[in-house]
Amino acid sequence: MIDQFYISGRQTTCYSRLFVPTGSANQWSEYVKPRNTSMLYIMACGGAGGGGYGGTQANGAIGYGGGSGGSSGLCRILISSFFLPDVFYVQPGQGGAGGINSSSTNGVDGTSSYVSLGSYPAGSVANLTAAANTIIYCQGGGHGGSGGSGAGTAGNAGNVSVVTSMIAGGYATNFFANVGNVGFIAGAGAAGTATTASSTVPTCGGGSGGGQSTTPANFAGGNVTASGRLPTITAGAAGGGNGGHGVTLFSPFMSCGGAGAGSNYAATGGIGGDGGWGSGGGGGGSGSVNGGNGGKGGDGFVLILAW
Repeated sequence: MIDQFYISGRQTTCYSRLFVPTGSANQWSEYVKPRNTSMLYIMACGGAGGGGYGGTQANGAIGYGGGSGGSSGLCRILISSFFLPDVFYVQPGQGGAGGINSSSTNGVDGTSSYVSLGSYPAGSVANLTAAANTIIYCQGGGHGGSGGSGAGTAGNAGNVSVVTSMIAGGYATNFFANVGNVGFIAGAGAAGTATTASSTVPTCGGGSGGGQSTTPANFAGGNVTASGRLPTITAGAAGGGNGGHGVTLFSPFMSCGGAGAGSNYAATGGIGGDGGWGSGGGGGGSGSVNGGNGGKGGDGFVLILAW
């Protein structure tokens, strides 16, 4: 009996399942399509980029903060279960780590989220991520740059699925996608750059880290300014304050990035805040002893509703 289009005469049941990263690369999860369901709504968000390390510069020299991570794109499709096999596979993207002062590093890119019709575990990762097998591909956000030798660069925005990268998604009844938000370049002897939460998409990049001036003088990191239901995430104060962590809200989903950290010309710079789900990490502040670490980019997710 073919029951994909079965409709109950009394009540329709909706099944929901949320997939989040396991912490390991290439850890695909199995999704078993519930019986007696006719439609699936799938929403995917990739991992966001981590913030860059704040540079270490001598007291009285210009110091550079770390750049902030970019946020992921967001993709949603509505598709008939008739076009999907009984079992398919999901991998939510992971947020990138922040840059660390021990090695003066950039942040790390977030990884992409996938929903795939490919075979697993017998199949290879290349099979799972092949365009012909991909229902959804949602790119992670880019990393913020280190302030080790200049103002930390901004993380790229996560791109969105296109037809050529998710051919199996062409069976969808509806498809919606948003490009992520970029991160921001750090302060060079100045305050970090602020951003606004959910200004164009439900995710956002982080605030960048503050630098130190030749005076010498310290500067704060960049805030993440309130928007809609999201609060302001306060930046680290001048003198090595840590950036606040981003938050995630549901019903509807929206998140914001971590705030940038403040500089400290007499000691260690502040630590950038971690991003909320799919939003970028804040940049670290510069310091004369050590620059501060960047904040971690927020993890991605995949949500599947079936009814």
